[in-house]
Amino acid sequence: NGTQSTLNTWAKARQSRPTPPYQARPPWPNPFQSSSLEEVEVEVGSQNCSETDYSTYCDGPLESGTAYELRIRAFTATGYRDSQSIKFQTEHPTATSAIVVILIILTIVSVTSFIAWRRWSEKKNNTILKKKSKLRRTKSSELCEGLTI
Repeated sequence: NGTQSTLNTWAKARQSRPTPPYQARPPWPNPFQSSSLEEVEVEVGSQNCSETDYSTYCDGPLESGTAYELRIRAFTATGYRDSQSIKFQTEHPTATSAIVVILIILTIVSVTSFIAWRRWSEKKNNTILKKKSKLRRTKSSELCEGLTI
């Protein structure tokens, strides 16, 4: 239970390793307008933030493959209170990206190889046809003209 938030901003927290706790959003009005309990959905890491603005609370992008603890900080007129932590880890998109890049490269190499093979094959067939066209048919009597027995 506290009376004033002293957490880092997103930009300031990114300067340290490991990343210390930071407040992602400024205190906002109570999302629960009535006394009924409703679910509120908040997307984490969804804002584009300046990496040099150390005074503005901002919910900047999360790093891939990183473990996080999320706490909801509820503000009241007399202060605030933090919820229990919710632990999660972001995915490693590098593995997925690497697979996509490899598949694209393999596709390009395959298509290029196929085109080169087709051109080589057509060139080879044209050479054989040219050689065949140079040969002429002769009669067997013409073959024997110069022979003496």
